[in-house]
Amino acid sequence: MTDLQSTAELASESGRKGPLGRLLAGVVYWMPVWVPLGVLAQLGVLGLKPALREDRRLAQAEIRLEERLHGLREERDELRQQLDSFSDPIFRERLRRIRDAE
Repeated sequence: MTDLQSTAELASESGRKGPLGRLLAGVVYWMPVWVPLGVLAQLGVLGLKPALREDRRLAQAEIRLEERLHGLREERDELRQQLDSFSDPIFRERLRRIRDAE
């Protein structure tokens, strides 16, 4: 009998829920619908647009860095060639004669 009484009491208590209880029950009932919609809304409004904007910014930065890298590699090759030239004693002697002639 106690099980039947407790079940009857629970049924009568659930029927006596106030407006706050009904609201809470409705929120919990519809939560599986609203949570994914909220995530999709956040992705559409806050997630995708900034990500695409950042992608464009990084693509432009990559182009600038590639150009800078190309210039630095050319400068490195030129400096390496000068270093090789200065290690040659004949080249150094020619430079000395040019400076002495001036």
